[in-house]
Amino acid sequence: MNHLMIDIESMGTKSNAPVVSIGSVFFDPDSGESGPEFYQVIDLTSAMATGAVPDGDTILWWLKQSPEARAAITTSDSISINAALLGLSAFIKEGIRIIGLIDTACSLVINSDLSVDG
Repeated sequence: MNHLMIDIESMGTKSNAPVVSIGSVFFDPDSGESGPEFYQVIDLTSAMATGAVPDGDTILWWLKQSPEARAAITTSDSISINAALLGLSAFIKEGIRIIGLIDTACSLVINSDLSVDG
């Protein structure tokens, strides 16, 4: 499989928003079959240490979500943004076509984090 879908959760909609989780899955668009998956919760403090800025409206949105949804981004096994991006990079192989059901803001956030972290 050489198609990859990536989704993130963040604390804002701008390119400098702190990312709080990254999920990714390989898939075959012809068969609909899914393959290996990657998911990592990112420590908010770590994400903000890179200069990321949360958005008040997004924080209010998260506060209105279910306890399960909020718990998914506040787990004790979160890691630094650097470690998460290194893990995602290792998960992705050269020659992969990335498909994302994400808006432009999510794409900008990932690119912003990658440029901050090298």
